[in-house]
Amino acid sequence: MRALVLRGASELVVRDDAPDPQPGFGQVLAQVKACGICGSDLHFVQHAATMLGLMADMEGLPDFGAPPLDLGRDVFMGHEFAAEVLEVGPDTVGPDPGTIVTSVPIMLTPTGLRDIVYSNDLPAGYGERILLSAPLIQTVPNGLDPRRAALAEPMAVGRHAVDRSGIDAGEGALVLGCGPVGLAVIAALGLCRAEPIVAADPSPTRRALATVMGAHEAVDPSVEPAFDAWKRAGCGGPPVIFEAIGVPGIIDGALRSAPAQSRIVVVGVCMQPDTVTPFFGISKELSLQFVLGYDPMEFEASLRSIAEGEIDVVPMITGEVGLDGVGAAFDDLAHPDAHCKILVTRSRYGARHADRSESEDVHPNPPSRRRRTCGRRTFGMRRVVRANGCRGQGHPTGHRRRRRRGPGRRFACRRSRRRRTAGDRRDCRRAGRSTRP
Repeated sequence: MRALVLRGASELVVRDDAPDPQPGFGQVLAQVKACGICGSDLHFVQHAATMLGLMADMEGLPDFGAPPLDLGRDVFMGHEFAAEVLEVGPDTVGPDPGTIVTSVPIMLTPTGLRDIVYSNDLPAGYGERILLSAPLIQTVPNGLDPRRAALAEPMAVGRHAVDRSGIDAGEGALVLGCGPVGLAVIAALGLCRAEPIVAADPSPTRRALATVMGAHEAVDPSVEPAFDAWKRAGCGGPPVIFEAIGVPGIIDGALRSAPAQSRIVVVGVCMQPDTVTPFFGISKELSLQFVLGYDPMEFEASLRSIAEGEIDVVPMITGEVGLDGVGAAFDDLAHPDAHCKILVTRSRYGARHADRSESEDVHPNPPSRRRRTCGRRTFGMRRVVRANGCRGQGHPTGHRRRRRRGPGRRFACRRSRRRRTAGDRRDCRRAGRSTRP
């Protein structure tokens, strides 16, 4: 199969000879439909050796039994994915083939837990097919577009940060940085009814996205410092500050400028050594907290929020590429004004690059806007229905419905009414439609 790998710790290569994965006990084989490019992938391509060195130096983490990553071998990547089930492993209970699913990027094995974020032998999201652990699979609900479902993972990062912060409804928040992580935090803050939400980012494109995702105000810190904007728009109490930038100096700046008794939640990943001034935090009794990742319940909750329309992730999706265009997409994501989230999609595996405007018209409306018409499912968006050749009342097959006289203002369909069986007529009577053959 085809898959993108990191080779030599610095080069992205598309392999045409990647091993075809075969599902074993407790596993499900799925075809990747969409996979988001995460900022951690950008960092890993540039600083893989540094990241592994820091992991080796760090103590206190539990040992999950995973083998060490070897940068001398190809590394599979991609962990923000949605996929279609192809096959369930032997003696395994899992979704039926054709089901759209997603999962936390973890594989359960007899020897322990293994992540499928970076792996030498487990296929990941930047490939045609992927192996998933059946107990961890989440079925994508409500017919949600796989491209939207793929963003359940990054949105879960924001939800986890907000959950761990302990922020309450009506409490104010200040978000430093409006990249994908900062935007996920803003969306999660909106769900918990935090107010006001002030965001700061030097990019006008990202500031605009911040307001779309739920920020009450977004400022350019080079024009108005973030904490000055908070004082102007705040509700008087100390804010909960989310640091979503991840570069040296940001934490110390937040300690210096934060109002007394504020809480600072660090969700941006900084891999360089940093310096802070403890006197700032001690003098003002500030709380400093570090967060990472999410748990399976937060992942499921994020997927449900997207499927039910509580969070609209479409504005974050600014591009789609195929496997051959991932290298160029990595370069584009280095410029904050160019893109927010680029998806690697199966429909574009042969394409180099496409922005959202080229494909957004073929996306159906969210399932919450679906309705029933003549016993068949269609979408509530007129332009999509018209594109399917409809001539009347949104029917996807293009034939008109005819109003019949009589009590109940029942309807019959010129074609469907000739194909109804006895069981169909019984269902129609319950639904209030005409039962005439």
